[in-house]
Amino acid sequence: MSFDRLLRLSMFVGCTLIPLHEVSAQTLIPFASGQSNPNTPPDAGNGTIPSSGANLDSLLGTGTTSIADVLRQQCQRIGDNNPAWFPGAGTPSPAPTDLQPWFSCTYEEEDSAFGRQQWRSATNQWTVTLLQNDRFSSSTDHVQYGFSDSSISNTDLSTFDVVLGGTAGAPVFFPLYVLPIAIAYSPVYGINSSGHDMSFHISTPITIGGAAVGGMRLSHLLYCGIFNGDIKNFNDPAFTMPNGGSTLQDTANDTSGRWAADGVPIRLVGRLDKAGETDIFTRALTAQCTGLVATNRYTQHAETLPYSSNSGVNFSAERSDTGLRPSGGIAAGTFNLVGREYFDVPTNSIRVSTNSASWAPSSYPAGSFGSGRYLVTLGSNGVLAAITFAPDYMLGNATLNGKIGYISSAYIANSPSGSPGLHAAALRTGATTGLFHMPLASSAVLAMGTITPPQSSSPLTGAYDVGDTRKNRNGMTVDRADPYSWYDVLYPTPTTGLAQPADGYPITGTTQFLGYRCYSQRNREHIVNLLGWETGAITHDWRNFDHTGEIQAIPGASNIGNLPAGWAHAITETFLTNSSETSGGTTLGSRNLWIQSTPLPGGGANATCTIGMGM
Repeated sequence: MSFDRLLRLSMFVGCTLIPLHEVSAQTLIPFASGQSNPNTPPDAGNGTIPSSGANLDSLLGTGTTSIADVLRQQCQRIGDNNPAWFPGAGTPSPAPTDLQPWFSCTYEEEDSAFGRQQWRSATNQWTVTLLQNDRFSSSTDHVQYGFSDSSISNTDLSTFDVVLGGTAGAPVFFPLYVLPIAIAYSPVYGINSSGHDMSFHISTPITIGGAAVGGMRLSHLLYCGIFNGDIKNFNDPAFTMPNGGSTLQDTANDTSGRWAADGVPIRLVGRLDKAGETDIFTRALTAQCTGLVATNRYTQHAETLPYSSNSGVNFSAERSDTGLRPSGGIAAGTFNLVGREYFDVPTNSIRVSTNSASWAPSSYPAGSFGSGRYLVTLGSNGVLAAITFAPDYMLGNATLNGKIGYISSAYIANSPSGSPGLHAAALRTGATTGLFHMPLASSAVLAMGTITPPQSSSPLTGAYDVGDTRKNRNGMTVDRADPYSWYDVLYPTPTTGLAQPADGYPITGTTQFLGYRCYSQRNREHIVNLLGWETGAITHDWRNFDHTGEIQAIPGASNIGNLPAGWAHAITETFLTNSSETSGGTTLGSRNLWIQSTPLPGGGANATCTIGMGM
C-alpha cells in the first residue's frame, strides 16, 4: 500500500495517526458456548463457569495490572451482552448496540511475569503459585491471551515450544499499547496541628478534562536523586528551580519555619511482585541516571527493584514468586533499596514482612529524612492505595505523607480508573534541557514515534521491508517471525530508544500482547476482532455501522497510547491478514505468520494450524 493511500485511509485519534484497514462490512460472529475443543465441536468458544451448569463464551487472559481497566472497557464496548448460557436454553438474541454481540473477554490481572507464565503453560498456574483467582473457574487450564509490560525471555520461548508448540502453533508477541509510567504522589502532604490539609504548592498546575492531575516538575537530577535515595525530603533546594523558583510548601496551612526544619520526608513506593512497570521504570533510571548521581543503584532493567538478600528483607510469605527473596531471580541492582515493610491492601495498613529478619532495614523515615528505601506492595492498585493512604508519619506537630512512587498512568486522577488523590509529576525529556511532559498518551506516543517496526522501511508506514539490518538481543537480523524483534527494536542499546527518548515523556514503555497462531474457530475470530479494533483494522460493527476510532479512544482517556501508525499497520499486515505486501520477491502473507486470513469474521485459519491444534 502506498504512503499516499495510507494517508487517505487514516485518521487522527488524539495525537496518534491510526491506519485504517480497507473498509469492509463486518458480519456477526455466531454464538457458541462451552469449553474450547479443537475437534468437537469445531466452532466452540472457550468457556468459564460463572454458575452451576452455565457456560459463557469468553476469551480468557491474564498478566499486567497496567492496562487491566482499559482492556475491560474495550471488551465491554465491543460486546457487553454476554449472559450466562444454559444448555437447552436456546441461542440468546444479540444486542443491536454492540459492535460484536457475542464477544467477551475475561481478564484476571496479576503481573507481567505471571502473565507470561500462564501464557506458556497448558495447566492452571494460579494453583501452582498459590495465587487467588477471582474470575476464572478452578478447572481452567489455559488462556487465549496475556499482556506483559516487559519482554519474553529465552526460558519463556523454550518452555512454550515444549509445552504448547504442538497445540498452539507459533508464539505471537508484539506491542499493543504505549505505556507511560507516572511518577505519582498525593497532592495532600500532611495535616497541620489545627487539622487542616497541607497541599503541595505547584507553580504550574495541570488539569485534564477539568480534573487536577498535578504537575510537580521533576528534572532528571531530581527523580534520579529521589529514587536512588539521595534526595530524602521535599524541602530539598533542588526542587525550587524546576518549580518556578518557589518551594513546594503550602503557604496557607503550613509555616515556613516548620517547612524549613522538617519539610516532608520522602517515602518511596514500589512493587513487591515481578512487574513489567518496574522493568520500564528501572530501564529508564539505568539509562538516564548514570553521571547525575554519585552512584546509580540501577544497573540494569528488571521486574524486581534493586535488592540484596543479604539485607535480611524477604517477602516470600507475602508472595511466593516475588523477586524480593533469596534466589528470587534478577534484580535491577545489587544494592538493596527495599525496606522490610509492605502496604497490605485488604487491611489498608502497613505491615512488616513475615520472613524478614528483625534487623532488616526499614522503609520508614528517620526524623526529617526519608530512608531511601521502598515501601512495597502488590499490583498497581496497591501502589495507588499506598500513596493515597492518609498521612500517618508524625513529625513535630504535623502528620505527614511524603510517599512517591511509579505506576501506570491509567491510575492518575483524570483516568476513569484513577483516583482524585493520585497526582503525577511532569518530567523533563532531556537531562538538562527539553520540555516537561506529563504521562499522557500523546507524550508517550511522541517518545515512540520515530522507532521503526521490525522489517519495515519507515516508522510512518510500517511497510514490509526485508532489507532491515538491525539486530535483536541475540545478534540476529530482526525478522517479523521472531518474537524478540518486535520488542528489541524499541531498545537498540541500553541507553537509546525508549530507554532514553529524544522527545516526549521520558519513562515510557509498551504493553505487549501474548497470543498464539492457532485457535479454535470462534476463539480465533474473537481474538482477531479484539486486536483489529485496537489497531484500526476493524472500523465497522456487525451491522456495518461506522465506529472508526471508538475503541482506540478508550486507552487515551486513561493516558495510555495507541500504537503509532506504522506499528499498527505492520502488526495488522503481519498477524491479522494474509498480506500481499511484497519485499525481496516474497509476499508477507506467504510466510504464514498470520492468525487469520482477514481481520473480519469468517476469515480462514493459518494452514500451519492442523486438525487438533488450537487454543
